[in-house]
Amino acid sequence: VVLGWIRAAVQLLVLLPISISGLGVREGSLLLALEPYGVSGANAVALSLLLFGVGLFMGLIGGILELRRHVGGSARRAPAERGGARASRPATAAPGDGR
Repeated sequence: VVLGWIRAAVQLLVLLPISISGLGVREGSLLLALEPYGVSGANAVALSLLLFGVGLFMGLIGGILELRRHVGGSARRAPAERGGARASRPATAAPGDGR
């Protein structure tokens, strides 16, 4: 439970526009926060780099999926997105709608 609070606090510190991608801020804050719990400096830095690597990896996967979605052929898109018959019809308002 304590590690969850420490990680949340570190993530908030990383959001500050002090460094590129929070490098240095993450390591230093984890060093200070985990020292009272007997975690060595090397292990704290290893944890911070692991957290950075996981975030980088997840962002890379998301970027690849987005790239596939935008570059992938239009055959996978719905007919309305390709400009099918339904996409060209104007929307009609319901009676008493006020439009």
